[in-house]
Amino acid sequence: MVRWGRLTPVIRSVRRLCTQPEQEVIVDKAALSKLRKKTGFPMMKCKNALAQFNNDIKEAEKWMREMAQKEGWEKAGKLQNRPMSQGLVALLEVKSSCTLVEVNCETDFVARNEGFQELVVKLAQACHKNFTNGDLQKAVVAKEELNSLPADGKTLGDLVALTVGNLGENIALRRAAFLRNDQDTVISHFVHAAGPAMTKDGIKLGKFAAAVKLLVPNTEAIAQEVCQHIVGINPKEIGNWSAPVQDKKESKKKKQDPGVEDQPKEVYVEKRLFDQEFLLDSHKTVREYLQSNGPQVVDFVRLECGEDLGEE
Repeated sequence: MVRWGRLTPVIRSVRRLCTQPEQEVIVDKAALSKLRKKTGFPMMKCKNALAQFNNDIKEAEKWMREMAQKEGWEKAGKLQNRPMSQGLVALLEVKSSCTLVEVNCETDFVARNEGFQELVVKLAQACHKNFTNGDLQKAVVAKEELNSLPADGKTLGDLVALTVGNLGENIALRRAAFLRNDQDTVISHFVHAAGPAMTKDGIKLGKFAAAVKLLVPNTEAIAQEVCQHIVGINPKEIGNWSAPVQDKKESKKKKQDPGVEDQPKEVYVEKRLFDQEFLLDSHKTVREYLQSNGPQVVDFVRLECGEDLGEE
Protein backbone atom coordinates (compact mmCIF):
# COMPACT_ATOMS: atom_id res chain seq x y z
CA MET A 1 0.00 0.00 0.00
CA VAL A 2 1.36 3.42 -1.06
CA ARG A 3 1.48 6.01 1.67
CA TRP A 4 0.58 9.55 0.43
CA GLY A 5 2.88 11.13 2.95
CA ARG A 6 5.90 9.56 1.30
CA LEU A 7 4.84 10.86 -2.17
CA THR A 8 4.23 14.46 -1.09
CA PRO A 9 7.84 15.70 -1.68
CA VAL A 10 7.85 14.06 -5.13
CA ILE A 11 4.53 15.67 -6.11
CA ARG A 12 5.78 19.05 -4.95
CA SER A 13 8.93 18.66 -7.10
CA VAL A 14 6.87 17.72 -10.18
CA ARG A 15 4.60 20.72 -9.61
CA ARG A 16 7.60 23.04 -9.45
CA LEU A 17 8.93 21.64 -12.77
CA CYS A 18 5.55 21.96 -14.49
CA THR A 19 4.91 25.51 -13.37
CA GLN A 20 8.46 26.78 -14.01
CA PRO A 21 8.43 29.19 -17.02
CA GLU A 22 10.41 28.32 -20.18
CA GLN A 23 13.84 29.85 -20.25
CA GLU A 24 13.82 32.87 -22.58
CA VAL A 25 16.21 32.68 -25.52
CA ILE A 26 18.74 35.50 -25.47
CA VAL A 27 18.90 36.87 -29.01
CA ASP A 28 22.43 37.25 -30.34
CA LYS A 29 23.02 40.89 -31.32
CA ALA A 30 25.32 40.03 -34.22
CA ALA A 31 22.76 37.58 -35.63
CA LEU A 32 20.01 40.18 -35.21
CA SER A 33 22.01 42.81 -37.06
CA LYS A 34 22.86 40.38 -39.87
CA LEU A 35 19.26 39.19 -40.28
CA ARG A 36 17.92 42.74 -40.23
CA LYS A 37 20.42 43.86 -42.88
CA LYS A 38 19.83 40.80 -45.06
CA THR A 39 16.02 40.86 -45.07
CA GLY A 40 15.11 44.49 -44.44
CA PHE A 41 12.32 43.34 -42.11
CA PRO A 42 11.47 45.30 -38.92
CA MET A 43 13.85 44.81 -36.00
CA MET A 44 11.19 43.31 -33.69
CA LYS A 45 10.14 40.73 -36.28
CA CYS A 46 13.77 39.69 -36.74
CA LYS A 47 14.24 39.43 -32.99
CA ASN A 48 11.13 37.28 -32.52
CA ALA A 49 12.16 34.99 -35.38
CA LEU A 50 15.65 34.46 -33.94
CA ALA A 51 14.18 33.75 -30.52
CA GLN A 52 11.80 31.20 -32.05
CA PHE A 53 14.62 29.40 -33.89
CA ASN A 54 17.31 29.72 -31.21
CA ASN A 55 19.44 32.24 -33.17
CA ASP A 56 19.48 30.09 -36.33
CA ILE A 57 19.67 32.84 -38.97
CA LYS A 58 18.91 30.54 -41.91
CA GLU A 59 15.77 29.06 -40.37
CA ALA A 60 14.62 32.42 -39.03
CA GLU A 61 14.98 34.03 -42.46
CA LYS A 62 13.15 31.17 -44.19
CA TRP A 63 10.23 31.39 -41.76
CA MET A 64 10.04 35.19 -41.98
CA ARG A 65 9.94 35.16 -45.76
CA GLU A 66 7.23 32.49 -45.82
CA MET A 67 5.11 34.50 -43.38
CA ALA A 68 5.78 37.76 -45.22
CA GLN A 69 4.76 36.20 -48.52
CA LYS A 70 1.53 34.88 -47.02
CA GLU A 71 0.75 38.25 -45.45
CA GLY A 72 1.70 39.95 -48.72
CA TRP A 73 -0.78 37.92 -50.80
CA GLU A 74 -3.51 38.68 -48.26
CA LYS A 75 -2.67 42.38 -48.29
CA ALA A 76 -2.37 42.41 -52.09
CA GLY A 77 -5.90 41.06 -52.31
CA LYS A 78 -7.19 43.88 -50.13
CA LEU A 79 -5.29 46.59 -52.03
CA GLN A 80 -5.77 45.33 -55.58
CA ASN A 81 -8.36 47.96 -56.56
CA ARG A 82 -6.31 50.94 -55.40
CA PRO A 83 -4.99 53.01 -58.36
CA MET A 84 -1.30 52.88 -59.27
CA SER A 85 0.07 55.76 -61.34
CA GLN A 86 3.64 55.79 -60.03
CA GLY A 87 6.52 53.34 -60.27
CA LEU A 88 9.53 52.64 -62.48
CA VAL A 89 10.54 51.25 -65.84
CA ALA A 90 13.69 49.12 -65.95
CA LEU A 91 15.88 48.20 -68.91
CA LEU A 92 18.36 45.32 -68.94
CA GLU A 93 20.62 44.59 -71.92
CA VAL A 94 22.83 41.51 -72.02
CA LYS A 95 24.81 40.70 -75.17
CA SER A 96 22.30 40.25 -78.00
CA SER A 97 19.01 40.94 -76.20
CA CYS A 98 17.18 43.60 -74.23
CA THR A 99 14.35 43.38 -71.67
CA LEU A 100 12.13 46.21 -70.40
CA VAL A 101 9.69 45.96 -67.47
CA GLU A 102 7.14 48.34 -65.96
CA VAL A 103 6.38 48.03 -62.24
CA ASN A 104 3.67 50.25 -60.76
CA CYS A 105 2.97 51.46 -57.22
CA GLU A 106 0.66 54.03 -55.64
CA THR A 107 3.04 56.81 -54.62
CA ASP A 108 6.32 58.37 -55.70
CA PHE A 109 7.51 57.89 -52.10
CA VAL A 110 7.43 54.10 -52.54
CA ALA A 111 8.91 54.36 -56.06
CA ARG A 112 11.99 55.92 -54.42
CA ASN A 113 12.14 53.23 -51.73
CA GLU A 114 15.19 50.96 -51.82
CA GLY A 115 13.06 47.84 -51.33
CA PHE A 116 10.82 48.73 -54.26
CA GLN A 117 13.78 49.42 -56.53
CA GLU A 118 15.37 46.10 -55.56
CA LEU A 119 12.10 44.40 -56.52
CA VAL A 120 12.14 46.10 -59.94
CA VAL A 121 15.70 44.89 -60.53
CA LYS A 122 14.83 41.30 -59.53
CA LEU A 123 11.78 41.31 -61.81
CA ALA A 124 13.82 42.61 -64.75
CA GLN A 125 16.46 39.92 -64.22
CA ALA A 126 13.87 37.16 -63.88
CA CYS A 127 11.95 38.29 -66.98
CA HIS A 128 15.16 38.45 -69.01
CA LYS A 129 16.13 34.94 -67.91
CA ASN A 130 12.73 33.58 -68.95
CA PHE A 131 12.64 35.45 -72.27
CA THR A 132 16.14 34.39 -73.34
CA ASN A 133 15.48 30.72 -72.58
CA GLY A 134 14.45 29.91 -76.16
CA ASP A 135 14.31 31.44 -79.63
CA LEU A 136 12.00 34.35 -78.85
CA GLN A 137 12.75 37.39 -81.04
CA LYS A 138 10.23 39.91 -79.70
CA ALA A 139 7.56 39.92 -77.00
CA VAL A 140 5.24 42.26 -75.15
CA VAL A 141 3.82 40.37 -72.17
CA ALA A 142 0.96 41.42 -69.87
CA LYS A 143 0.58 41.15 -66.10
CA GLU A 144 -1.35 37.87 -65.86
CA GLU A 145 1.24 35.85 -67.79
CA LEU A 146 4.19 37.57 -66.09
CA ASN A 147 2.97 36.78 -62.57
CA SER A 148 3.17 33.04 -63.28
CA LEU A 149 6.77 33.08 -64.56
CA PRO A 150 9.27 31.24 -62.29
CA ALA A 151 12.00 32.91 -60.24
CA ASP A 152 14.23 31.01 -57.78
CA GLY A 153 11.59 28.50 -56.72
CA LYS A 154 8.83 31.10 -56.57
CA THR A 155 6.81 33.03 -59.13
CA LEU A 156 7.14 36.70 -60.05
CA GLY A 157 3.74 37.16 -58.42
CA ASP A 158 5.21 35.82 -55.16
CA LEU A 159 8.06 38.37 -55.30
CA VAL A 160 5.57 41.20 -55.81
CA ALA A 161 3.34 39.96 -52.97
CA LEU A 162 6.32 39.81 -50.61
CA THR A 163 7.11 43.48 -51.29
CA VAL A 164 3.44 44.45 -50.93
CA GLY A 165 3.54 42.92 -47.46
CA ASN A 166 6.67 44.88 -46.57
CA LEU A 167 5.72 48.28 -48.00
CA GLY A 168 1.94 48.23 -47.56
CA GLU A 169 1.09 49.64 -51.01
CA ASN A 170 -0.55 48.15 -54.06
CA ILE A 171 2.24 47.05 -56.43
CA ALA A 172 2.01 45.35 -59.82
CA LEU A 173 4.32 44.03 -62.51
CA ARG A 174 2.23 45.56 -65.29
CA ARG A 175 4.01 44.49 -68.48
CA ALA A 176 7.35 43.57 -70.00
CA ALA A 177 8.90 43.80 -73.46
CA PHE A 178 11.78 41.96 -75.11
CA LEU A 179 13.93 42.33 -78.25
CA ARG A 180 16.65 40.04 -79.57
CA ASN A 181 19.06 40.85 -82.40
CA ASP A 182 20.74 38.55 -84.93
CA GLN A 183 23.91 38.60 -87.01
CA ASP A 184 22.57 41.37 -89.28
CA THR A 185 21.09 43.66 -86.62
CA VAL A 186 22.06 45.59 -83.51
CA ILE A 187 20.02 46.87 -80.57
CA SER A 188 20.25 50.35 -79.08
CA HIS A 189 18.26 51.72 -76.16
CA PHE A 190 17.45 54.87 -74.20
CA VAL A 191 16.03 55.41 -70.69
CA HIS A 192 14.62 58.72 -69.47
CA ALA A 193 14.40 59.34 -65.72
CA ALA A 194 12.27 62.05 -64.10
CA GLY A 195 15.24 62.95 -61.87
CA PRO A 196 18.88 61.87 -61.76
CA ALA A 197 19.74 58.81 -63.86
CA MET A 198 19.60 55.58 -61.84
CA THR A 199 21.45 52.32 -62.43
CA LYS A 200 21.33 49.29 -60.12
CA ASP A 201 23.25 46.08 -60.83
CA GLY A 202 23.73 47.24 -64.41
CA ILE A 203 19.99 47.81 -64.90
CA LYS A 204 18.80 51.28 -65.88
CA LEU A 205 15.75 52.68 -64.05
CA GLY A 206 13.52 55.55 -65.12
CA LYS A 207 10.04 56.60 -66.22
CA PHE A 208 10.37 55.95 -69.98
CA ALA A 209 12.41 53.42 -71.95
CA ALA A 210 12.76 52.38 -75.58
CA ALA A 211 14.85 49.88 -77.51
CA VAL A 212 15.31 49.73 -81.29
CA LYS A 213 16.60 47.00 -83.54
CA LEU A 214 18.53 48.29 -86.57
CA LEU A 215 20.14 46.79 -89.62
CA VAL A 216 23.88 47.35 -89.60
CA PRO A 217 25.98 49.47 -90.19
CA ASN A 218 25.85 50.41 -86.55
CA THR A 219 25.71 54.15 -86.01
CA GLU A 220 25.19 54.46 -82.27
CA ALA A 221 24.55 58.21 -82.30
CA ILE A 222 21.67 57.88 -84.78
CA ALA A 223 20.28 54.88 -82.89
CA GLN A 224 20.20 56.93 -79.69
CA GLU A 225 18.37 59.74 -81.47
CA VAL A 226 15.73 57.31 -82.73
CA CYS A 227 15.30 55.91 -79.21
CA GLN A 228 14.76 59.44 -77.89
CA HIS A 229 12.18 60.02 -80.61
CA ILE A 230 10.31 56.84 -79.66
CA VAL A 231 10.31 57.79 -75.98
CA GLY A 232 9.09 61.33 -76.70
CA ILE A 233 6.59 60.80 -79.55
CA ASN A 234 5.30 57.31 -78.69
CA PRO A 235 4.68 55.61 -82.06
CA LYS A 236 2.38 52.59 -81.95
CA GLU A 237 3.68 50.75 -85.02
CA ILE A 238 6.73 50.84 -87.22
CA GLY A 239 5.14 51.58 -90.63
CA ASN A 240 6.40 50.79 -94.14
CA TRP A 241 10.08 51.47 -94.81
CA SER A 242 9.59 51.95 -98.57
CA ALA A 243 6.25 53.86 -98.50
CA PRO A 244 6.33 57.09 -100.55
CA VAL A 245 6.38 60.40 -98.68
CA GLN A 246 3.04 61.53 -100.17
CA ASP A 247 1.25 58.81 -98.19
CA LYS A 248 1.96 60.79 -95.07
CA LYS A 249 0.64 64.05 -96.54
CA GLU A 250 -2.55 62.47 -97.90
CA SER A 251 -3.30 60.80 -94.60
CA LYS A 252 -3.50 64.19 -92.93
CA LYS A 253 -6.37 65.42 -95.13
CA LYS A 254 -9.67 65.58 -93.24
CA LYS A 255 -13.17 65.71 -94.68
CA GLN A 256 -15.16 68.78 -93.66
CA ASP A 257 -18.97 69.07 -93.66
CA PRO A 258 -19.76 72.01 -96.00
CA GLY A 259 -23.06 72.68 -94.19
CA VAL A 260 -21.44 73.36 -90.82
CA GLU A 261 -19.53 76.53 -90.02
CA ASP A 262 -16.66 76.95 -87.58
CA GLN A 263 -15.92 73.27 -87.36
CA PRO A 264 -13.16 72.41 -84.90
CA LYS A 265 -10.08 71.28 -86.74
CA GLU A 266 -9.24 67.69 -85.99
CA VAL A 267 -5.59 67.26 -85.10
CA TYR A 268 -4.11 64.23 -86.76
CA VAL A 269 -1.59 62.27 -84.73
CA GLU A 270 0.60 60.00 -86.83
CA LYS A 271 1.15 56.67 -85.08
CA ARG A 272 3.56 55.09 -87.59
CA LEU A 273 7.20 55.58 -86.64
CA PHE A 274 8.55 56.01 -90.17
CA ASP A 275 5.86 58.58 -91.07
CA GLN A 276 6.26 60.78 -87.99
CA GLU A 277 8.09 64.09 -88.10
CA PHE A 278 11.49 63.40 -86.62
CA LEU A 279 11.79 64.80 -83.10
CA LEU A 280 15.24 66.30 -83.69
CA ASP A 281 14.56 67.56 -87.25
CA SER A 282 10.94 68.53 -87.94
CA HIS A 283 11.70 69.10 -91.64
CA LYS A 284 12.08 65.35 -92.17
CA THR A 285 10.15 62.23 -91.35
CA VAL A 286 11.90 59.48 -89.44
CA ARG A 287 12.06 57.52 -92.69
CA GLU A 288 13.73 60.40 -94.55
CA TYR A 289 16.20 60.97 -91.75
CA LEU A 290 17.21 57.32 -91.57
CA GLN A 291 17.40 56.84 -95.33
CA SER A 292 19.74 59.80 -95.61
CA ASN A 293 21.94 58.63 -92.73
CA GLY A 294 22.29 54.89 -93.24
CA PRO A 295 20.61 52.53 -90.74
CA GLN A 296 17.14 51.04 -91.09
CA VAL A 297 14.94 50.41 -88.04
CA VAL A 298 13.62 46.84 -88.09
CA ASP A 299 11.60 46.89 -84.87
CA PHE A 300 11.19 48.68 -81.55
CA VAL A 301 9.60 48.44 -78.09
CA ARG A 302 8.65 51.24 -75.69
CA LEU A 303 7.40 51.37 -72.11
CA GLU A 304 6.11 54.38 -70.19
CA CYS A 305 5.39 54.20 -66.48
CA GLY A 306 1.69 54.77 -65.81
CA GLU A 307 0.78 55.06 -69.49
CA ASP A 308 -2.95 55.09 -70.24
CA LEU A 309 -3.54 51.91 -72.23
CA GLY A 310 -7.32 52.18 -72.36
CA GLU A 311 -9.01 48.96 -71.39
CA GLU A 312 -6.32 46.52 -70.35
